Amino acid sequence: MCTTTLVAGCATPTPSTTNAKLVNQLGEVPVYTKAPCWMQRKWTAHNAAFKSWKKGKPVAMKAPCDYDEQPKPKSMFESVFSANSTGS
Repeated sequence: MCTTTLVAGCATPTPSTTNAKLVNQLGEVPVYTKAPCWMQRKWTAHNAAFKSWKKGKPVAMKAPCDYDEQPKPKSMFESVFSANSTGS
């Protein structure tokens, strides 16, 4: 269970040491670029929340799939038929 301790005169809750140890053990999740985009976004959101918690300020991150997408390689079927087309 995550707990927080309120410090007198401070509106922001301060994480307890137990919570800090737990979060540090969880750490960041590796984001695999071959995973579906929805998974990359979930992992990136987790990592942004983790980094925000560690730094004490908001951290914005984008999933690898949200950057300029690379053109998808042609399938073998498309490659064969585009190479055989002579355009005559």
